Amino acid sequence: MGNEPNVVDWLTLAVAAVGASLTTFTSIWIARQNQREKFHLHIDWVWEGGAPVAEYAVLYVQNRSTTALQIAEIAWYRGLFRRRKASGTAKWWDDPSDLNFPYEVKAGETKSFALEEDGAQKQLAKVTPWERRLAKVRKATFWVGVTTVAGKRKFVAADPALPWTMRPNWLRTDDD
Repeated sequence: MGNEPNVVDWLTLAVAAVGASLTTFTSIWIARQNQREKFHLHIDWVWEGGAPVAEYAVLYVQNRSTTALQIAEIAWYRGLFRRRKASGTAKWWDDPSDLNFPYEVKAGETKSFALEEDGAQKQLAKVTPWERRLAKVRKATFWVGVTTVAGKRKFVAADPALPWTMRPNWLRTDDD
């Protein structure tokens, strides 16, 4: 009778095994989260007095990860539910040698990219009447997408890339 295992011994063994496994899985999950590419996108307008183009739209990419971010592509996308890539790049360039992809954004830094001058207007011209109706309930119709070398892709609504005077009424908000 003394050599029989009791319930307390089995429970102690089970708790120790589950605790060790949980600790291992948590450590692996935290390490993967730290290696993940985390970045935010924002579009705003920049004013440079005296330049030939005094005001232009800029895409800001903020790297929140602990490693450098390699940007492989900046492109226009259209669509409400399924985003389709438009031809060309959304980054502004004078000649093809200005497109030096991949661009590096160091850990904890923000890099800005001038957006193509007419790209947002071209995408706005392709918006269908159905998409215009849905845009009235604050659903974006065209986007700027940033793809990294690792394959992660994020989108930001490209409506702010339109000049304020060219925004149709269905895109204007109360704070414009």
